[in-house]
Amino acid sequence: MELHSKQPKNRNELLLYPHVEQWVSEDNPVRLIDKVVDTFVNENIENITCKGQNSKGCTSYGPGTMLKLLLYGYFNWISGSRRIEKETYRNIEVIWLLGDLKPDHWTICNFRKENKGLIRSAAIEFRKFLIANGYIEGKRIIFDGSKMKAYAKREMYCEKSLNARITKIEEQLDKYLDNSDQTDDLEDRLETESKENEALKSKIKKLEEEKAKLEALKDQLEKSDKNYISPTDPDSALMKSRDGKMACYNVQTGVDAKYHMIVLAQATTDATDIELLKDDFENIKGQLGLIPKDIVADKGYGNLIHIKEIEENNETKCIIPLPEPMSKEQDKANGIEFLYDQENNQYICSNQKN
Repeated sequence: MELHSKQPKNRNELLLYPHVEQWVSEDNPVRLIDKVVDTFVNENIENITCKGQNSKGCTSYGPGTMLKLLLYGYFNWISGSRRIEKETYRNIEVIWLLGDLKPDHWTICNFRKENKGLIRSAAIEFRKFLIANGYIEGKRIIFDGSKMKAYAKREMYCEKSLNARITKIEEQLDKYLDNSDQTDDLEDRLETESKENEALKSKIKKLEEEKAKLEALKDQLEKSDKNYISPTDPDSALMKSRDGKMACYNVQTGVDAKYHMIVLAQATTDATDIELLKDDFENIKGQLGLIPKDIVADKGYGNLIHIKEIEENNETKCIIPLPEPMSKEQDKANGIEFLYDQENNQYICSNQKN
């Protein structure tokens, strides 16, 4: 029996594609990114340092192209360079936005590393455009923090583990270099072209390079206020996440209540949000000139000192529940709880006694 259902088109059928401009609708947000980045680049072209200023050699991707791609990834929570590269092949919005250009993940990664200030400035200009055109109202802003895994392995070094690994490497180097039976003729043997001596030179070089990296990490750890450091992403911090403890960033996000537009996105190394309320508020105020009437957040931001300082120095109200004292949480865990009877002005305990 033949089903009465819609049939897919023949994949071998040749089609005449519509005009590229018709690929995205007139009200698609991607058109905002296109317009704002073009304006930003044209107004700041003399201050932008980028590749492609030499007419010789391979052509490079322009700063406007890369900024559009990274801003699109930022607003759509696409962070990894490889994931962003995939979007240039399969995402119709990105294909329209870049005019079918397809930077590879190395190009994306290097541009992001070399142009942090430029990307930050473009993101701020984009938010200012949203404010000027009424997409961000700024009356009520909701803060929240999210743990984002760093581009790093799970293992992290503390000072003790760094010292242990450095000592181990020194012992291995001593084994190759300070053995009394080898010391006298080591230099002559290393000059030979035998595979055995080439392997020995390679081992010594790798150990010396690893030792130098570990000593640099140890120095960086000692200068910081952290207890752990990641060998592949030293700026990250050890945090507790849903997947256990790992190298992470605590990404602070501020969202405007009216149209749910992002007004703040800041990566921090604070494991909790308790000390970040004031910084988040000051960043919005300094970057965008916004002073919201209300700030809403969960009890993770319940810092009385910060709340008091914000409310006393600005016309802003903080709608933030305060965290319960540890003793009260322990009482609840043990089935002990007091409820306030407002009518009789008394407390009733968990045994219904006043």
